[in-house]
Amino acid sequence: MFKFFQEIFNQKMPSGSTCSLPDGIDYHCHILPGVDDGFQDPSKSLEQLRIYEASGIREVWFTPHIMEDIPNEPEDLRRVFEDFKEKYLLDFAQRHPGSQASGAEGAKPSSATDEEPLQLHLAAENMLDALFERRLKAGNLLPLAEKYLLVETSIFAPPMNFRGLLERIRNKGYTPILAHPERYLYMKKEDYEALKAQGILFQRNLYSLRGQYGDRVQKRCRQLLKWQMYDFVGTDLHRLTSAGLNTEG
Repeated sequence: MFKFFQEIFNQKMPSGSTCSLPDGIDYHCHILPGVDDGFQDPSKSLEQLRIYEASGIREVWFTPHIMEDIPNEPEDLRRVFEDFKEKYLLDFAQRHPGSQASGAEGAKPSSATDEEPLQLHLAAENMLDALFERRLKAGNLLPLAEKYLLVETSIFAPPMNFRGLLERIRNKGYTPILAHPERYLYMKKEDYEALKAQGILFQRNLYSLRGQYGDRVQKRCRQLLKWQMYDFVGTDLHRLTSAGLNTEG
């Protein structure tokens, strides 16, 4: 199975460039167990992180959903994250006896090994709905690296006053990162161009290019790549199966 994922993480794109996670960083996944529609079993989450290690990934941002249907509280997510991170570092230490798991950035290797654990971080994928607007007003958010907010919309239609809401996010001192814009088939090229002109960053789902979400999304993904509009890449992983990845979400 490790070989399967290594091949996917380094898949060649039609343009000839590498379909991979740049700098070994996954900026979007639902691996944190039991908090949304993603991974539920902590043992599967640990298995996925071992696969990441074997595939050369070095840094992972957990981005659980926060939306009206999944109204996660940031404080609750922080507690779950710290508990799971401790489990992961213990698992890593057991698999690498020559290293010592410590600190927020993971293990500090001894002279006996140069293996290092993944750097794990917590943020959120925020649906732009009424709950988000309340959280934004209250400052009750989970940003990436303190200044970025991963946001999404319905795949069918944008929220009312979409660009105005994005501007309010910017006025709060955050830079919006629009998750998987290739999936918003309601958008036209001029819509993407207007968002980029507004200073919005785009995050591509790694497997959109493989047709994971259908031919239309795959085609749109290729167009956005051609237009050089992407800034970040994430897997958007939701679950692990014996047959490979299922990245619905």
